[in-house]
Amino acid sequence: MKRTTIALSIVALAAAAVLGGCATCCKGMTDEEIIAKLTEECIAAALAQDLDKLLTYYSDDFSHYEFGDKAGLKEFLDGAKDMGYLEGLEVSMEQAKTTIEGDTATIFPVIIEGPFGSTEIEFTSKKEGDTWKIIGMDIAM
Repeated sequence: MKRTTIALSIVALAAAAVLGGCATCCKGMTDEEIIAKLTEECIAAALAQDLDKLLTYYSDDFSHYEFGDKAGLKEFLDGAKDMGYLEGLEVSMEQAKTTIEGDTATIFPVIIEGPFGSTEIEFTSKKEGDTWKIIGMDIAM
C-alpha cells in the first residue's frame, strides 16, 4: 500500500471514532452531547482495532473519493490492520471543533498519529434518526 493510502485507512478509523452513532444509547441528550459520547466510544473501538464495531458508526450512505463506499472502506481497513498499520495509534481531539448545522455535523481537526506519521482529518456526519453516522471525510496530507 502507498503511504498515503495507509494514512487514509488510519484516518478512517479515527473518523469512525469521531462521528459514529448508536440509535439507543443517547436519548434525551443534545446533539453535541451525543457526538461527544459517541466520539469516546468510537476512539476506543479504533484503538482496540475492533473494525466490526468501528464500521457500525458509518452510514450505509458513506462515500469517499478513494475508498468508494462503506464496503470499500472495510476492505481497506482490513488490509491496513493485517499489515500492522493500526498498531500504536494515537488520536488527539484537543484542537477539534464540532460544528452542527441542521442535520449535518463536521469535526475538525482530528489528529491521528501512527506508524505512517501524522495527519489531520475532517469528518462529516449526518443525523439518521436519533443518532449520527459518518457519511464522509477529508484527509489532509
